[in-house]
Amino acid sequence: IKLGPQQVVVLNDWPSVKDAFSKDEILARPKNFFLRGIFRYCDNVLTLSGNVWREQRRFAFRIFRDLGFGKHVMESHIKDEIAHLLQEIDKQEEEFIDLNSLFTPSVSNNICLMVYGRRYDYDHPMRKRMDSFINNVPKSEIEQHKTKLNPGEIQNYIDGYLKEMNDREKRNEIGISKSTFNLTCSMINLLPDQRALADTTILGHFIPKDTIIIANLWAINRDENLWKNPDEFNPNRFLSEDGREVINTEALIPFSYGKRACVGETLARFELFLYFTSILQKYKIENLPNYEINFDSYLGLALQPLQKPKLRFIRRQ
Repeated sequence: IKLGPQQVVVLNDWPSVKDAFSKDEILARPKNFFLRGIFRYCDNVLTLSGNVWREQRRFAFRIFRDLGFGKHVMESHIKDEIAHLLQEIDKQEEEFIDLNSLFTPSVSNNICLMVYGRRYDYDHPMRKRMDSFINNVPKSEIEQHKTKLNPGEIQNYIDGYLKEMNDREKRNEIGISKSTFNLTCSMINLLPDQRALADTTILGHFIPKDTIIIANLWAINRDENLWKNPDEFNPNRFLSEDGREVINTEALIPFSYGKRACVGETLARFELFLYFTSILQKYKIENLPNYEINFDSYLGLALQPLQKPKLRFIRRQ
């Protein structure tokens, strides 16, 4: 399709996404004036392509691995944060609660702990600023870390990034920006749309250079050829017949696919499992009487629920 002067290809099925996003030719970000404007024309992990992007992503995975990302250390941190969440729920027992007011600060605290090395109480002014939008908070945190940096004791993502910046500056190497703002940008997740670096093909169809490639994840994750009754809540579809094993299907791609997939997928999967099990073990959940929950959503920087439901959490006996 044509969006103004820009040629765009939208991929609506799993085979085309798998073929496209497995190609090195389709790893670039679009030359997006709007996106770059959001970040004040700073090139960062969202907008970068080529070797500099590879350096940024490779570094992110390495420092997260060294910090225990995806291991028992991260699981322990998330469980500690869940304990704080359950305390907040207990304070409002028998009341109908706005879920966003609890889950947004709780989930973002996991990122704070990983990136800044600290969490914020729900009523902390810094916490409220972060929940509205991550803007000036990372900058002040980065400046604080600069003054306290101990290269021999890397405790979080910012420490690791600053050390890498210093080491590369000494070696006169490039790949990691020295600016505070670019460090801020590097902490933000990846976007789903990509651009063809060179002429290529997708399932035999010719794709010219600079074509924007968009994966319609909504359509793929609701494809009736892949999922029977896709809008029906049915966890059994992901379990073996005896219910003892989880069936991992590569066609389930809520975090996109390939090298440009969400760098925080491991953290998100940890959170989903631990939050759901911890809450359901402790509470029964009720909806407002005679109130039907609407699952429609709208697209902002991420997919957002159109309706903000209020639920009541009742302790299990």
